[in-house]
Amino acid sequence: MAVAVAALVLASGCQASSSQNVSVSTNAAPSPTPLPAASAGSLGFITALALTGQAVFALYAPNGTEGQLRGATSTMLARLDRSSGAVLTTGPFSGAMTIAATDSWVWIGGGNDYLATPNPNATGLIRLNAKTLSNQLSIRLPDAQVTAPAMVQLAAWDQRVWLAYGRRIYLLTAATGAVLASSHLPGIASSLAYEPSTSKLYVGSDAGSNQTQATVSERDPADLHGLVTASTGGADLGGPDVTPSQSDIWIAFATGMLGQVEHRRASDLALEPMANHPQFTNGVRVFAAGRQIWVSDSMAGKLDCLDPASGAVRASRDLVQGGIVVGDAAGVYLGAATGLSVLAADPRC
Repeated sequence: MAVAVAALVLASGCQASSSQNVSVSTNAAPSPTPLPAASAGSLGFITALALTGQAVFALYAPNGTEGQLRGATSTMLARLDRSSGAVLTTGPFSGAMTIAATDSWVWIGGGNDYLATPNPNATGLIRLNAKTLSNQLSIRLPDAQVTAPAMVQLAAWDQRVWLAYGRRIYLLTAATGAVLASSHLPGIASSLAYEPSTSKLYVGSDAGSNQTQATVSERDPADLHGLVTASTGGADLGGPDVTPSQSDIWIAFATGMLGQVEHRRASDLALEPMANHPQFTNGVRVFAAGRQIWVSDSMAGKLDCLDPASGAVRASRDLVQGGIVVGDAAGVYLGAATGLSVLAADPRC
């Protein structure tokens, strides 16, 4: 699909600009609400997390609304200041599913399966100020080119934001949302991740109508052409969930009967040997947080930390519905069914 004005246009009745393929809306977001620092632990069901050096950003379904549901109509956004512990919240963002953040901006995305398509109340792609959670830019999603459910996959760094949706991946400028490049994907985008230390961009794709295998690929961050592609698991079951670290990548996927975690080299996506570990379920996800590798299993109610070299389980804890982990050398954070918390250091991890 050629990049055209119709590919990415603003919602809320704004007119598209032919010079930028998208025009800018400066409509204010819902007023951010300050909360006591301790309240981050009781926000509600955390559905997605993003981390910068200054803050942790969380999408969550508030307690007492629709319950533990990803993409709920009541989905809110919270900002936890990593220095002061102060919390801002704003929303709701109906159907919001994914999030990415830089020091300047927060991006949240939805999908094509929110109640009905198209739905004027559904979240497409929204940009917020990373400090105030205001000054939003709303962008209507392009055609996913699929009849199956498709979710926006996001990654951001500095002044660039990458969006994978349906069968295409886009590079946008963070300042305006204008399309700088786009490229076709072999299947339906299931995950997207950027590793700033190596400048590597990875895409996980579910099987398409013309293929039977899911894939993971490295893409050039500037023009988005494919560099390396490898077959992996998760076809027709949501596709692979890709998480990079500095020298390797980790992939989690459902198999239908169980779940599986793979360890691959960043250089050529070749499989690395892994130690024996407990069986995972179809609810498995993997996260790289600083030098730590975490595996969450929502169906088994477990959170494990793995040896980053061998993949062996170093420590395990019970955690209802699993969780989401983000972190760096300064701290690791856990988003769970009960809210957001600092993940206490464990010497085994």
